[in-house]
Amino acid sequence: MQQENLNGRYRQDTNLESLISELTSYSEGAQPREKRSGWLTGSDEIRIVNHSTGATDTDEGVVEVRKFGFWGRICDKDWGMGEASVVCRQMGYPGALDFYRKAEKKFGIGPRTANRWLSDVQCAGNEATLAECTLNTGIGVCASRRRWSAGVKYQDHDDCVSAPCKNGGTCIDGVKNYTCHCAPGWGGRNCSEGIGHKAASGLYPKMSLEAIHIRARTDAMTPHSEITVSNEKFTHWEEMEVPNSHFALENGELRVTEEGHYLIYGQVGVANDQHDATFKYSILVHETPFLTCESSAGGSPPRYTCYTAGVHYLRRDDVISLMMECDMCQVTTAEDSTFFGVIKLSANLHLN
Repeated sequence: MQQENLNGRYRQDTNLESLISELTSYSEGAQPREKRSGWLTGSDEIRIVNHSTGATDTDEGVVEVRKFGFWGRICDKDWGMGEASVVCRQMGYPGALDFYRKAEKKFGIGPRTANRWLSDVQCAGNEATLAECTLNTGIGVCASRRRWSAGVKYQDHDDCVSAPCKNGGTCIDGVKNYTCHCAPGWGGRNCSEGIGHKAASGLYPKMSLEAIHIRARTDAMTPHSEITVSNEKFTHWEEMEVPNSHFALENGELRVTEEGHYLIYGQVGVANDQHDATFKYSILVHETPFLTCESSAGGSPPRYTCYTAGVHYLRRDDVISLMMECDMCQVTTAEDSTFFGVIKLSANLHLN
């Protein structure tokens, strides 16, 4: 009789006829706390199971060892922090936070036909694997405490140490994972995906592509969040950490380091007290206008924006900048009203 469970196999000891002869040599005449050289190896699989939830990807639960293609538990006799620490390190974790005897009471009994492969485990605590500890193995090692098994709670790695969250994102450490809380304008697993902004055509969707979004800087040098510009390149951009090696931002100009198709976009906001009745700006590739946006600067409401976007094939080291083409334009810098950026598109444009 065989029972399948939790991506592994359990089989009742009395039905393991094919293994009896192999195991008997290890179990007959065994003395408690006798090291079984060669029976358990450092390469034998170990897992932690919560039978209450069925989870094997968990930080605490019943310890199980895989032998002969079957999962078996460890009897909790003599089980303590030293043994738990060895198990956790063997699984690749820094150490143990706690150990459990009668672990089924906390994590569920699971299959009643589960094997017990080990008992009387004693470790100094500095061993690399359970195979280096003193232990008893084989059939019948758990006869006196058949239902009670050993368990552990491991110490997880801090997954935020490597600073995986980019562009001002905040990292929240979890069990075997992390979560990024992204700053405005960024999304994705690591906050490396640019999120589009409102335009006449609506809201651009989030794209899982390399992108950079640059906003105008608002500081004490710009009273009322405005700056005056006349027929010159706009360089009053917010200082930022460039999200990846595909881009470089120098002196208000954006340089791409990888060839390909890019969506280039920009928006300028102006106040209503313009010298000219209209205002105009162009996005330049090198010094050649690629996109030009022109809009009325009169009437109300008191602020106006002009948005433009298009796809361009850029070569390595192409430089993109924003040129204001109006006299004494009052450019607004508050509330993300003035910005530009690029999004690298897939080689197959129909997939974007």
